[in-house]
Amino acid sequence: MVLFTKVQKHGMPLKSALEKYFQGRKKVVYIDGDVKTADRNIARTFAEANEDVILLASYGTFSTGISIKNLHNIVFASGYKAKTKVLQSIGRGLRNLPGKEVVNIYDIVDDMAIQTKDMSTRYTNASLRHYAVRAKIYEDKGFRWRSIKYKF
Repeated sequence: MVLFTKVQKHGMPLKSALEKYFQGRKKVVYIDGDVKTADRNIARTFAEANEDVILLASYGTFSTGISIKNLHNIVFASGYKAKTKVLQSIGRGLRNLPGKEVVNIYDIVDDMAIQTKDMSTRYTNASLRHYAVRAKIYEDKGFRWRSIKYKF
């Protein structure tokens, strides 16, 4: 499951990119607030019953009240810092399923921080500040986690 916050800025571009990348090898199921409840339930049932499904959903539609046991990976594709929403989103993957022992959470963060030339001030972007809040939640809850930094 891939969670995003903004439909036009995150959801739609991710949908296009995932469909292009997987070219039918995986089914991309897209859910945002405009998708009817009945269609959300169909998507949930489909994801529960099938492998190789990427459920691309907005935080608002799938962070709470949804139970899908067949979730092995959750991607936070855009940051959120509200403790309740973060924990509820993680909870989507903690449902028991025979043979499932681990849930992987991928928390993607843009580090756009800059240091002034004289090194006196560091400016930190919102994505990185929100991640710091989530990292504290992971630490406080005793989750086994690690941070990996990639430079492109």
